[in-house]
Amino acid sequence: MSCATSKASKTIAVRKRILAKHMLKSVFSMPNDLFHPVGVVTCIMVFQAGNPHRANFKPYFGYLKDDGFHKKRNQGRVDAGNWLSIKSDWISMSTNRESVAGKSITVEIDANMEWCAEAYIETSYDSLNDCDFVESIKDLVAHYFSIGKLSEIKLDEMDKSDEILRVIPEKWHWFSLSDFFFIVGSKSFTKNQISEIGGGGYPYVVTSSMNNGVEGLYNHWTEQGNVLTIDSATVGSCFYQAFNFSASDHVEKLIPKFEMNAFIGLFVKTVLDLEKFRYGYGRKFAQMRLKRTRIRLPSNNGGEPDWRFMEKFMKSLPYSGNLKGKQNVNVFRNEY
Repeated sequence: MSCATSKASKTIAVRKRILAKHMLKSVFSMPNDLFHPVGVVTCIMVFQAGNPHRANFKPYFGYLKDDGFHKKRNQGRVDAGNWLSIKSDWISMSTNRESVAGKSITVEIDANMEWCAEAYIETSYDSLNDCDFVESIKDLVAHYFSIGKLSEIKLDEMDKSDEILRVIPEKWHWFSLSDFFFIVGSKSFTKNQISEIGGGGYPYVVTSSMNNGVEGLYNHWTEQGNVLTIDSATVGSCFYQAFNFSASDHVEKLIPKFEMNAFIGLFVKTVLDLEKFRYGYGRKFAQMRLKRTRIRLPSNNGGEPDWRFMEKFMKSLPYSGNLKGKQNVNVFRNEY
């Protein structure tokens, strides 16, 4: 996959030489465990040999990560019973060059661009539902409990209104992250450096997908809370950080340009998690890609994100009552 995504001058030069003589027809992103136990992320490139690539031709990019196989001890990758139907769908999509959200797209490319579906396909919101938002709340509440910010966990909603609120992604609008967030890095500390300072009450956020990204509490902070953090080293995990914190390397910050709180932050975090399929060890959710990221959000009559709906919706969900008083005071930040 690095051959398809690398921005290194040597790799770009190779891609230029290939396109000068051969037409890129298709690129398929393959399952991460395809060559298990060897940990290598791969793609398949299909060329029409002997015909130079035309600038206006759109290769087909397919995201074929889920082939229905799973790893089984002493047997390697084993078909769970869905391979034949998945295979049929893949062949149909690629033969007809269909563009399907979350699965495939056709795009004009050149040697300087990435040659992989992850860079271009539209995110699918078909599977997003209330349970995903509840899980985001539960994860944060469990984190608060684990670090002593909560003594018990309750099922209560914060807002027990009779009004039924629903997420309907197909009616949402696309927005650029950079329109509403300053996207910057954090001042990094190694584990040894932060350990020398000693324990305390401030989270140390690392590139982990567990426990809100927090690996211990220390007597030092460099970053203000009420922000979203993104792991730009591994799988692009997003978390809402209510409290001031310190961070390791490769922890990016999304600092709101609007009035945000825990409920809005968790709503955006849940939506941003849908972007994780694009990223991994070979392709990072770095600042450059964050600034180009567009997500779908509920909008108001003025065409702006409906932050009020997002907050009200999250407050209507189970476990939201545990967040009362745990989020920082709303802050506008203009220093960036």
